[in-house]
Amino acid sequence: MQLNTSDPFGFNDEKHLVNFINYLLRTDKAQKWTCDDTVNNCISLPKINSEFVVDYFSHNLDDRKLVASSIKIIATNQLAAYKKNISSLENSRYVIELDPGEILENKDYKTELFNISKYLDTLNKNEKTICYTLHSDQEEGLHVHRLYINI
Repeated sequence: MQLNTSDPFGFNDEKHLVNFINYLLRTDKAQKWTCDDTVNNCISLPKINSEFVVDYFSHNLDDRKLVASSIKIIATNQLAAYKKNISSLENSRYVIELDPGEILENKDYKTELFNISKYLDTLNKNEKTICYTLHSDQEEGLHVHRLYINI
């Protein structure tokens, strides 16, 4: 497995952030990316001790909305704690490319996102991760988003 990254992008304002978090967590059933496979998506949230809590997206749309709201609060609190403005917040996207013959089953997504989260955090010491999400419900295939603050 290999991770190929795209250029990170920043946020213009709080509305841009909220819309992006809603995209990350699929908080709208009418959203073009929301489908039956959405429940195979995973989210990884860092704990204080640098470990990660990883889980699948909830089947319940209200639960996903609650998590989205929590992530916005976490991002806002972290920006304040580091005395940063919203332009310090960025998203990087990592496309997961499997080796020939390699198969990644839905049941493995949580484990892989946990491993990817740990690995990427070791590479980014001058950044504070807000969350990781693994999307398996888009045509372009598996990819991971990392929402973080440049500190």
